Parts: sequence; C-alpha cells; structure tokens
Amino acid sequence: VGGVTRHTITMTAASSAAGATAAAGRRCLSLPCVSSRSAAARPCNNARASLPSAGGGGLRWAAAAPLVSTAAASRYGRGGSNANSGGSSGRMLSGMAPPIVVVEALAGGGEEQGQHQVDESQVYHGAGSLKHKQIKLQEAITAAEDPRVVLAIYGESGDSFSPINSVTAVYRIARALTSRAGRLRRTEASFITADARFERLVEQLELSVSQLDKVGLENRKWAYHKLVLPSEYRAKAALSLRLLDQAKDLQGDLMDATDVEQIFLMIEDQAEVFNKVNVSTAIHRVARLATTQIPGVKEEDAKAVISDKRFVQLMEMVVEKAPEMAIVSVSNVLWALARLHYPCKGGELLEVLAASAAKECKAAEPRHLSTVLWALAVLGHEPRSKLLAAVAERALDTAPGFRAPDIINILWAYARWNRMAPGGAPGSAEVVRVLSANALSNLASYTPYQCANLAWSLAMLEAPLPSRALGAILERAASEPAKLDSTALTHLLWAVGVCGTALDGVSGSFQTLLAEAAQRAKGGRVGCTGAAGVIWACGRLQVTPRREAADALLSRLLDGVGG
Repeated sequence: VGGVTRHTITMTAASSAAGATAAAGRRCLSLPCVSSRSAAARPCNNARASLPSAGGGGLRWAAAAPLVSTAAASRYGRGGSNANSGGSSGRMLSGMAPPIVVVEALAGGGEEQGQHQVDESQVYHGAGSLKHKQIKLQEAITAAEDPRVVLAIYGESGDSFSPINSVTAVYRIARALTSRAGRLRRTEASFITADARFERLVEQLELSVSQLDKVGLENRKWAYHKLVLPSEYRAKAALSLRLLDQAKDLQGDLMDATDVEQIFLMIEDQAEVFNKVNVSTAIHRVARLATTQIPGVKEEDAKAVISDKRFVQLMEMVVEKAPEMAIVSVSNVLWALARLHYPCKGGELLEVLAASAAKECKAAEPRHLSTVLWALAVLGHEPRSKLLAAVAERALDTAPGFRAPDIINILWAYARWNRMAPGGAPGSAEVVRVLSANALSNLASYTPYQCANLAWSLAMLEAPLPSRALGAILERAASEPAKLDSTALTHLLWAVGVCGTALDGVSGSFQTLLAEAAQRAKGGRVGCTGAAGVIWACGRLQVTPRREAADALLSRLLDGVGG
C-alpha cells in the first residue's frame, strides 16, 4: 500500500462538430448558445444586441501584452496557424469541428502512485445533468468566434460554468479580439471588457484558479495580458505560473527527501508554494520516513513527528487543499494518516477526504480504492454510503486489475466494518464475491501472510466459499508457516474454525499450523486472545491437540486470565 511513483494526468474533452459559421466581419449573429433550462444548443437572440457603452465602470486599459505562441495555441480552444486562428476575423469551414480541448495536469510536476488517463468526468465538475451541461457549454464556447456570443453564453449559463468553462471563455474572447496580425482590436475590446458579464466572468475565474492546470493558467495569463486587464489581474496571473514552476521543483525535492527534518524545513521555507500535490506528497513522505526503518537513516518517533509545529502546519494545508484533491492525493493522505495513527478528532477531515474520494472514484485504480477503504478502517471511520457505493461500482468495473494487496486490504476494511456494524458495508456483498473469486483463482501468487488475512476477512464477512477453497488457503499458508507472524497465524486457525469442517481440522495443513502455534505459545510469543482463538477452533472442529501443544496453549490462556 502506498507505493511511490510519479504521474502526469492527461485529460481530453473532445468537442462535437459545429455547423457553418457567419462570414468574417458580420455584425448580426445567430450562433448556438446553451440555455440554462436545457443542455441543447438553440439560437441566441441577445447576440444581436448592440454593443454596450464603454462608459461607467469596467476593467481599465493599459499597455499592450505579448502574443501567444503557436505551440500553445492548440489547447483550451486556441486557434492554430490556419484560417481559424484569427478569432472573429477568420471563417470556420462548414461542418468543421471546433478545436479539441486538451488539459494537461501538470500542477505539481508529477504525483505519487502511477500514471493514468482521466476521462471527461474528471475535467468537468458536478455530476449527471450538470456535467453534461458543462460539456455542452465547452463545445459552444469553443465554437464561438465572436466575443459577444461568448458573453451571451455566460449571461445565460454562467452559474453552471466549471473552471475550465470560465478560462476557455476568457481565452476565446481574447482570441476573437485579436487580428490575424496579432494586434488587439482596441475599440471593440473596450466595449467587451466594460460589459458587466465580462467582469463577472473574470471574477468567477479568479475564484477557481486553484483548480486550473498549467495549460489553464497559461491561457489565463495570455488572455489577461492580451486584453490588457488591470495590472493586479495580470500580476496574479503571472504569479500563479511562477508558483507552479516552483511547485514542480519543490515536488522533486520532496520526493528526494531522506528524512523528516528535510521536509519540515521545506514547510518552513516554502509554505506559500505548496499546492495540493505537494501537500499530499509531503505528508506521504513524512509518514513513510517516520514509520519505515531505512538502513543508515535515523529512526523517527511518530508521536514526536505529529506533535511538531511544522507537521501541524502541514495538516492545516491538508485541511485547506483536501476538497480539491484527486483520488491519488486522497489515497496518499489517508494512507499517511493511518500509518501515523493520526488522531482525527471529530472526523471532519476524514469526511472531507471521503467526499473527495467519492467524487473522484470514476478515475480510481484498484490500489487507490483499496488504500482509501483500508486507511478509513484503520482510523476507525465508517464512511457514508455515497463513498461505499462509488467504490463498489468502480471495484466491479476494474476487478480483473486488482492485485493481491489490493484485494486483501479492501476485504479487510469490509470485515472491520462488518464487525462494527452488523449487516456489513452497503454494496459490499457483490464486491466481496467478485474479489474473493479473483483471489481464490490466483492463490499461488499470494504470500502466507496474505492468505491468513484473506481467511480472516472471509470468516468475518461470513462469505460463502466454494468447496476446497479453505483447504487451498490452508495449504498455501502452511507451506511457509515461519512467514506468518503470531497474530496472522492464530487468526488463520480461528478462521478455519469459523468456516471449516472436521475434515479441515484433520488435514495436514491445519496440523502443521497448530503445531507452529503451540511452539510459539510455549515460547511466550502467542497472546491470551490468540491462544483462546486456537483452542476455540480445535473445539469447533473436534480436533484434540497433542498433550504438549494443549498444555502450551492453555498455559498462555490461563496466564492472560490470571494477569
């Protein structure tokens, strides 16, 4: 659980084909616009309205800004070097599709745990009809070649805009007001930027800047400079990109850190640079370094680590960034909290992380799903049915991709919740059935320790097992009994008592494991509870241990009772 790799997320939202658009220079337009009542495109009547007066308030003008590069012009609805690249001065051929929007998540220069593709649902916020509407809005914005049309779309549906809708709208407005020669049409731009809808659009974009990736931030910066918005807007846009570059460098430093103190010094010196990816990586690295014995590295005291004021500052950043985190970041944070046994008082933080995980489950890989549930179970938190339903749906879709650790961790979590709440976690029954079948068909790849955990979880869940399934688990575990710790050993024997029959009790595998448990009990390496579980299993299976084995187990049991 919690392996460390880097990844880059690439998200592509493909737009549909657009109809023929008006000729260059045409003043009265009737282009598609999405109504707030329907996601379908319909004629936009207010596109024919005259331009607003430049008088009164509005965003003020300053000096001209630099042009966008041709390479960058292929993203977020940017025109290329063809006839469409000139904004409203160009002409789109009949039946030509609007530009495809490519979103490259480079927010942290890579994050832990893998590389994967993310579908449209991860680009557009919200679910169901809202997500569908945001996709339609993106298509309409990207197809618009007149800035008045973009403003009309925002005027009707601005409340439904996602961060990508907002930055694309501002960018398309700037492109449409730029001539083929790269010059801003200042007179027309003055009317557009003075429009109250444009002001609201910019403010809405500013509120969602933290959710933009590098391409979105680049588009925002270019548009603000091209439209010569007030200096504070242009300064903030430039600063966001500089911080992003610093965050990428910081990410590498966090990954290379070899002790907790190095990470704490980064928090002291660069707290303002940390983004959501840096935060999740930092706490993941702290937990790994503080709970893993690494040769040549000083062993850390986990309790001292979580009481350090810099870790407290890091946790404040986790609370702030948690609602924005992707599933990889959420799983990293939860894994870290579980490893550190962090006291999540009240459970508010865990609720926020669980809500983020539920929202991002459609892009989750098996290890993310299992880590989230495992960590929540370790922390004693039972999630709401929304997360459990989302995990169950995704787990069933990706069941063939579950590896042994993923299956063991998710079944263990379900078993813990089954013990706390009779009836089990909502939606778990089918997941347990599918994943246990996956495990039983691949037992040869499971370690004895994983087999012991599998047997315990299935016993706790009272899951029906095929004939000979328990015997196969026993045989694999008994092949290397020394690789079982005492807890796993006694749990496995107890599980056989719950699920097995007298035939399992007289099997050579059970007798081998029983002898191992008795030997450890004789040396004081089996606790009172473990000895009680083994003795109960022998009684349930009608197995009579050898005298010396029975004496050793009973002695441990009576020692515990006497204590």
